[in-house]
Amino acid sequence: AAPAAAPPQLRLFCRMYAAQQLLMCGALSHAQALLAEPAASVLQLPASPPLLLAPFLLLLFCAPSARLLALSLALSLGIILRKMPFVWDFLLWDLQTDAALLALLLLCGPAAAADGDRAVALAAPIVRAQYVVFYACTALWKVNAAFLDASVSCAPIFFAQLLDAYVPAALTPPWLPPLALALAPAATILVEAAIPALLCVPAAADGRGAGAACRRLGL
Repeated sequence: AAPAAAPPQLRLFCRMYAAQQLLMCGALSHAQALLAEPAASVLQLPASPPLLLAPFLLLLFCAPSARLLALSLALSLGIILRKMPFVWDFLLWDLQTDAALLALLLLCGPAAAADGDRAVALAAPIVRAQYVVFYACTALWKVNAAFLDASVSCAPIFFAQLLDAYVPAALTPPWLPPLALALAPAATILVEAAIPALLCVPAAADGRGAGAACRRLGL
């Protein structure tokens, strides 16, 4: 008999997770190539996941299942742990959220294979709480004189890169870049403070609204 299809929520999550990880792998691998870093360097960009994991992610995207998700999570966690402490901060977030989902998949055991939606449903509030703490602490950490000073803050640099990459020159009047750079530190804090606040908003019954959208982003 043909294997049963993965439950809807699990299938959606598997494909979103696989696509996001593959895109991240490609982006970081490209950045590493641009920097021309030697493979043995301790400063090597920690691709998440490296090409070693790509075949598993492609299989997970094409044939979602709780077992394949657990295997992909375990391999990704192993790769991050192997690179410690030379990892980016977002990988520390991945380490904790992925570990929570993997633990629930393992605790559910055979039930997860038959009803992967249960593991996803159990993981959702845990991952949401983790992202509330992560983003709230990130916003609070930036409330200081150095970050709010646009002349020394890193926020204007990132804002300038975004303007250059995504805003056409025709839509960039001369007054916009200086204004955006001056507001960048405060805007960054507001966005990072809004995310945990929206994650705490009860989702509407139909799954719509800002709270629901932010929860889906967090998961």
